[in-house]
Amino acid sequence: MDEPFSNLDARIRVMARAFVKDIQRKLGITTILVTHDPADALTLADRITVLRRGSIQQIGLPNEIYDKPVNVFVANFIGDINLFNGLIIGKGNKVYFDGGDVKIQLPPSINVQGNEDVILGIRPEDVVLSKEVINNNDLTYVGKGIVEISEFAGGKFNVMVKLQSTEVKVVSSTSFGLGEPVHMYFNIHKIKIFDKQTEKLLYG
Repeated sequence: MDEPFSNLDARIRVMARAFVKDIQRKLGITTILVTHDPADALTLADRITVLRRGSIQQIGLPNEIYDKPVNVFVANFIGDINLFNGLIIGKGNKVYFDGGDVKIQLPPSINVQGNEDVILGIRPEDVVLSKEVINNNDLTYVGKGIVEISEFAGGKFNVMVKLQSTEVKVVSSTSFGLGEPVHMYFNIHKIKIFDKQTEKLLYG
């Protein structure tokens, strides 16, 4: 099937995906679906192959492709992700990512060389916003920002927060007002580190 849902409106598209999935399961036949929409691939596929200019980038289960993309292209193609250029800096037994506005302490388990040019990635749903300071070992503090956009998206809010000159996409279960100051945290277990030159995944 080549882009079978591309001309359908959003509601019918969801129904059509479910219909195709049901038929495929009942008939037990192998089906190849070509799509540029990550939602099609993630909801329908048992296995996903990501292609770029005719070259296979990654093959895997939908959750593997989403959670452990092999490079920046796959991470950016399959779902939204915030990407920040910076350096990995080691100080004593502590490791930091320094990306200017985004400067955070990393877990010692991140085994990359000090002073290495990298790209840090974090998906919007793995960013936590709070009006108050949070003490949680699973979260690493990023800084204080200002809410620029807050859109209701049915049970969640798509939020854009500005940290000085850097904008960060966030998917939040909590509503925040425009212009409201918020504390920002990253889920330490969901951070991805990519090599700046090769754009290949180093950690995550």
